[in-house]
Amino acid sequence: MTLLLIAILLFSGLCRLSSSVPRRFHVVKEQKSWTEAQQYCREEFTDLVTIDDMTEMEKVKSMIHEAGVERAWIGLKQGSSPKWQWSLADRDFYRENDTEFRNWGENQPDESGHICANNYKELWYDAPCSKNRPFICYDGGDSTQPYVLVTEEKNWADAQRYCREKHTDLASVRNQAENDQIEEVRGRVDGAWIGLFKDTWEWSDGSNSSFRHWNNGKGDVDKCTEIKSSGQWNDAPCSRSQNFICYEDKLVLVRENKTWREALQYCREHHVDLVSVTSERVQRWVRARAKGASTAHVWLGLLHSYGVGWYWVCGQTVCYSNWTQGHDQVDSFQQRVGAVESGGGLWVSNLTKTDKLHFICTTEGLGSLSSSVPRQFHVVKEQKSWTEAQQYCREEFTDLATIDNMTEMEKVNHTIHEASVEKAWIGLKHGSSPCKWQWFLADRGFYRENEAELRNWGNQQPDGNGQECVFKGENGKWHDDRCSRIDCFICYDDKLVLVRDNKTWSEALQYCREHHVDLVSVTSERVQRWVRARAKGASTAHVWLGLRHACGLGWFWVCGETVCYNHWAPGQEQVESCKHRVGAVESRGGQWVSSLRETDKLNFICTTVEQCD
Repeated sequence: MTLLLIAILLFSGLCRLSSSVPRRFHVVKEQKSWTEAQQYCREEFTDLVTIDDMTEMEKVKSMIHEAGVERAWIGLKQGSSPKWQWSLADRDFYRENDTEFRNWGENQPDESGHICANNYKELWYDAPCSKNRPFICYDGGDSTQPYVLVTEEKNWADAQRYCREKHTDLASVRNQAENDQIEEVRGRVDGAWIGLFKDTWEWSDGSNSSFRHWNNGKGDVDKCTEIKSSGQWNDAPCSRSQNFICYEDKLVLVRENKTWREALQYCREHHVDLVSVTSERVQRWVRARAKGASTAHVWLGLLHSYGVGWYWVCGQTVCYSNWTQGHDQVDSFQQRVGAVESGGGLWVSNLTKTDKLHFICTTEGLGSLSSSVPRQFHVVKEQKSWTEAQQYCREEFTDLATIDNMTEMEKVNHTIHEASVEKAWIGLKHGSSPCKWQWFLADRGFYRENEAELRNWGNQQPDGNGQECVFKGENGKWHDDRCSRIDCFICYDDKLVLVRDNKTWSEALQYCREHHVDLVSVTSERVQRWVRARAKGASTAHVWLGLRHACGLGWFWVCGETVCYNHWAPGQEQVESCKHRVGAVESRGGQWVSSLRETDKLNFICTTVEQCD
């Protein structure tokens, strides 16, 4: 088992699916009716595309623009069962039953055909969507007051469009506490639109996503939906022949009965790995896939080992969990594996490794900042000595490339191959101790146990003779050479940026979103190490993170993920349940604190890559 664990940690991909929806979109430039397009997508990929939110909306819009497509089918089609749902469709925003909260007035909704809802004197009423009235937006970037009253009167569709452009969306109301907040924001205004609406439209893959982006506010006549190059949706005759967009699910249910080890081997030979369920969002996808199994349980890439506890085959320890009660408790010396119920979706640990079940593979490997090292490698095709290359990398990027593991090794090999470079300097150099080679990124917080010791020497390397610097050859192997030799080199670019301007938390969030991507979300131990390293360069005692606390939600990250991995200073995690707070990291100790005010002005850390989507 020890050897298996070592192999998992060294050679399996990091947890790609840690936060994102495991799917990929494909524009198909063939002319088909909606039904024919649906059949094609189900045969070649997974299904016609489902669009969950504005981020995915912009991604699809960009793809059809790049493909030169004027209009294309998506997976939305008119059904027969109308239901009330929220304009903000982000599934990470809601917990169990949150979408079902209602606060209707007497005899409401009144079945008059009105399909939009407004808030009036604490209660909700249906109303004609065409009526102009004030409205309330939800702003996910403002933790102190997420609800915004707009007194300019608009119809429901125009109000939705305004909220999506200026804030996040029309307001969703998940519980009575939020309803009270909205009532306070509404003040003396007589009625305001909220994000509740009713329609009969359904997604081809059975998803319950309530996201809509109609050009004219709603689908009126025809039964199928197309997206135009402008990004707006129109209803259209299902018989029309046109291009279409499929999505490919990155989870594969294998309906063959295998032991846990056979399933692991199969996934690694035919796909990438047994699935690691490292977030609630991935759990939803796993649960959906598991429903198609004919066995009562489905193997996951989940195992328990002495001295390690429960961990995933991708190398992460279990943080997010969905155990059947009591199943996470096993004897510390016991080696166990985990599965998911094909019906209920809960995890179990009472099966033996020799039981034969269906299983779920993932077809993706390495991924985003949420689980991997937040950096990018750059081949510089300028001729410099090792010292000159080091100086260049430190001025233009972060440093000469440090390589932690075999996955990064392959990434660097691919990068220099694409650049048509035969050899290039990396950041390894002979140190002052005899026989000691070391990386010249000196921050010890950067490395975990044994990471600084990874080597990939070529045959009979290093051969010494006063050759104290290392280059990577075209075959990927490392060779020592004279540091004065002139050659190309590889830098790495850190994806975290410490901004040494003093700003409030809201100002820091706005700055990061305008100049980079977002305030950093620390969703794993590895990202924490990088954040700690960056924070050491701050001029303030604490540094803002993208961490906040809100009523009914608890602690969560601005990227949309709830806090699972954490590194709190003692006592700092506990705050009043309905108190709005934000979080920071100590610039020296690296622990998180919640005792600061949002108006305090600190340095802060931005990320230059998307983290949770």
